[in-house]
Amino acid sequence: NEQIKLSNTWYQNIIRELKATELVPFKFSKKERQALTWCLYCEVVLLASVSHAIHITFLALNEEPTALPSIAEDCKSEPTYLNWWAMIHTDRKIRHDDKVAFTPFLKPSDFDINSPEVKKIPETAISALLDSMDTLSVWCGLVFSPEDLDFARYFYFMYYVEESQKSVPNSHLDPKTRCSSSFNRHDVEVLAVSICNAYKSKFSLAAHSLLLTGSQEGKVSNPEARKQGLAQLAEAVTARPLDVTKLAQVRGRIEAEFGREFLVEACGVAGAMELLTKVDDATGKTPLPSSVRHIGKGVMFLRKLVAS
Repeated sequence: NEQIKLSNTWYQNIIRELKATELVPFKFSKKERQALTWCLYCEVVLLASVSHAIHITFLALNEEPTALPSIAEDCKSEPTYLNWWAMIHTDRKIRHDDKVAFTPFLKPSDFDINSPEVKKIPETAISALLDSMDTLSVWCGLVFSPEDLDFARYFYFMYYVEESQKSVPNSHLDPKTRCSSSFNRHDVEVLAVSICNAYKSKFSLAAHSLLLTGSQEGKVSNPEARKQGLAQLAEAVTARPLDVTKLAQVRGRIEAEFGREFLVEACGVAGAMELLTKVDDATGKTPLPSSVRHIGKGVMFLRKLVAS
């Protein structure tokens, strides 16, 4: 929650400490325990990040979080202990490259979708898993816990924008899934960039800066007041220690100026970006290559030009 900038050294120390615990049973081989430790790390990061994001969202709204569902004893499941070595092609290996992330990762071409071991992964999580294996995805360093990854992505896209619209910043937000018709994609990206910048999350900042370039402000009332309000919300939710008095003041101004629905949308996006920046930091995801950023900027400019 303090968002201390993490490093490869920090990560290796955490992996070493996790491996020394009984959370990864010693009955497995050294090689299997290594992969299971990566899985455990992914699980902890994803669940902690989602939990933090939900907490910040409700804090920003000044609402009490809903109670967690109770789990009946007969519904509890045993660990799957996925054998990742059995799910990659025999001529491939799990990748390590600090130019991508300080956590290990896979590419879709490494993954053997026909492996019997893959049947342990719910079909609903396979699509998210393969999409996340793209090294241009911020999620690529957390693929070793597929169900938690699927849940985290579901939460993120529910509060950020629909997954089908993630790379189309000049699109209109679906009024059937949003709380406010006045809250637009430009507002989303203004807030996203502000939060990524506050945390110095380089990969996410570069990606959302491109999306902001491609978004359209549209005809809105008090555009400068909107930007200022969203920037102040970003500043309030990223401050550590969190100043609840300042957060309440910002919340009050936004609600008075733009309405409760607008505030709900903004707080949801803030929660989504809290999740994304934690994922960014906990994997050491490197920024997009400059060549990709230049191409992306050109694409965004052309889309914006065509849309106008």
